[in-house]
Parts: sequence; C-alpha cells; structure tokens
Amino acid sequence: MHMGETLSPKFENLQIIDDDLFARCQEVVKGRATFLKKDMTEPERTDTGSLLSGLLYCKECGAKLYYSHGTSKRKMADGTTRVYGREAYHCYTKLNHPNGCAGPSSYSADLINDAVLKEIRRFLTVIKAIPQENLLEKAREKHDGVNEVAYRQAEQDYFEAHKQITALEEQAIKALTGENSLDISIVNSMMPKYREKMEQAQRRMEDAKAKMEQEKEQSKEARREIGELVSWAEAFDDAEPETRRMIIARLVERIDIGADYSISIRFRISMK
Repeated sequence: MHMGETLSPKFENLQIIDDDLFARCQEVVKGRATFLKKDMTEPERTDTGSLLSGLLYCKECGAKLYYSHGTSKRKMADGTTRVYGREAYHCYTKLNHPNGCAGPSSYSADLINDAVLKEIRRFLTVIKAIPQENLLEKAREKHDGVNEVAYRQAEQDYFEAHKQITALEEQAIKALTGENSLDISIVNSMMPKYREKMEQAQRRMEDAKAKMEQEKEQSKEARREIGELVSWAEAFDDAEPETRRMIIARLVERIDIGADYSISIRFRISMK
C-alpha cells in the first residue's frame, strides 16, 4: 500500500502471485504504453480481429501496415443476398501519398497470416522437439564457475596476507616488550606491503562475489525464458486468439511485406 511517499510492509497473506510473475506483468504493462510508439514491445490491444497488428511493415517504404475488416454484398440468382467479409492490411503511405510508396495499397490478411503462422509453428516445433533439460543444460554452460574459482583464490590470498600481518604484529609486540631483539623498523616497513595485498584480495573477493550473484540472476532468467518458450510451444495451437497474439508479439520483432508478398520475419529470439 502507498500513501504519498510512505510504503507499507508487504501483506504476505494477501499476495496471490509470486514476485517474479508480478514483475513480468509490470514489464508487459510498460511495454504496451502507447507513448512509446515504435518502441512498444507488446501489442496495444489483443481483442481485435487482427493477428499481426503492430508487427507488419511495408518493405517498399518502411511504413507500418494497419488492419481493416470490410464486407461486401452480392445478390444471388435465387434472390438471396450473400455477405462476404474481407480482411486486409493497408499501407498508410500508399493510401495517403500514392507517389510515396512503390508497393500496393493493401494486402490480403489471410495470405500473410497463413504464411507467418506457418513459420511460427515451425519455430515452436523445433522448441518442442528439444527436451527441456537439454535447453537448461545449454543455459548452464554459460555459467561454468570461473568466478567461483576466482573467489576461492582471492579468499586464500586474503587469509595468507592476514596471517602474515598477524605474525608481524605479534613480533612487533614482543620487540616492544623486550621478548626479542627484532628491529621494529623492519616490521613497520613490511606491514604496508601485506596490508595492500590483503586489501587487493578483499576487492577481488567482492568483485568475484558480485559476479557470482549476477550469474545466479542470469541463470534464473534463462530458466524463466526457457520455461516460457516451452509453454508457448505447447499452448500455441489450442490458445485463444488473444493469447496467440501475445505469443507472436513476444517471439517476433517485426515483419516486412514486399509488393510480391515476399515476407521477412525478424524473430526476437534466434532459432540457434
């Protein structure tokens, strides 16, 4: 609960989703903000008839294509009227500035949707074919424990320097109390060197520890992303239209359509 600048403690008994899912939902909300315009990462709406709105661009002029749904009526020989629906994607530039684009003003939505869905399904079929544990193993290969080895080495150097400093301090005390005849100036000249070694080792330990924590977060993020990919692959064919649009928007960055219906799809995640 917020009241001005005051934030209450978390009410655990009222929490209905975990923190990771809440953060993911916030990412979706922020990515859908209309003021982002071309930098939006989520579809503004998923309750429209368009499967690919916001992702399609004219390959000829670079403008976004927008969706429209129209109907036409035809009177049949038996006197009945048949209504035909037509879905299309239009080039804004061509419609408003005919000389500004060399491509057509509209494209059949059915042709484009079918072609894109074929590629999406091919992509997801590859994901489904790979055991999830294999994907996780690939993610773990990025985190091979190099920083853990660096931390252990720095820790060893730290304790070695600390041991040397302790020994020098003990000898200095004995020299001051007359228990030995060690020249105190020798101790004073050696002490800064070991203190510097200890401080350097401590900085290396802190740096390695920070990198280890970062690795844990990256590994956790990779596991989450793999889980999402697998769930999308399993759910796509049977998903509601709104869910299917969201999955496509998460997988695809943009789709360019050429005058001859040539289609280029830029995935957010490479097949590799």
